[in-house]
Amino acid sequence: EMLRGVGGILINQLGERFCNELGTRAYVTERMLNHNRRFPFSKFWNPNRNSRVPTFSLILSESAAIEAQRHVKVYSKKGLLSQFRGLETLAQHLKIPTSTLRKTLQDYRSAAAAGIDQYGKRAFENVPSDDMDSETFFVGEVTPVLHYCMGGITIDTQGNVMKEDGTMVEG
Repeated sequence: EMLRGVGGILINQLGERFCNELGTRAYVTERMLNHNRRFPFSKFWNPNRNSRVPTFSLILSESAAIEAQRHVKVYSKKGLLSQFRGLETLAQHLKIPTSTLRKTLQDYRSAAAAGIDQYGKRAFENVPSDDMDSETFFVGEVTPVLHYCMGGITIDTQGNVMKEDGTMVEG
């Protein structure tokens, strides 16, 4: 959350933004899970064992990384964030065409200048510089997760709520 708050930009595996990064945990997680074609209709993740939970990238501009430098240092040391000089090396790391990533970040810069984007985001901190070829970027992989639950319930490895007898609560 902190990295999203200082200007982190979330993109999917196609290099596209898909949400207001300043949204709640529940909102961002739901937008991530919507990448599974069954989830928007069923609100259940595809239980097929071959179905991977989607991964996403959180991109920080150099100015965002400076603002969050204590966190960036810790996450980098743990191997959770990687540093790249220039858009092309970042795109190569993400296995996304440079032109796609450039368009995504240029669109983000344009939305920031306009003061609103297609997801309703109105606050844009530490936007990547116009010179993306010289910008230093930090990137980490993120996944949707069950963040918290009030009241103490038992869940299985798929996140299903379990009854005391070990059977799953339906719905």
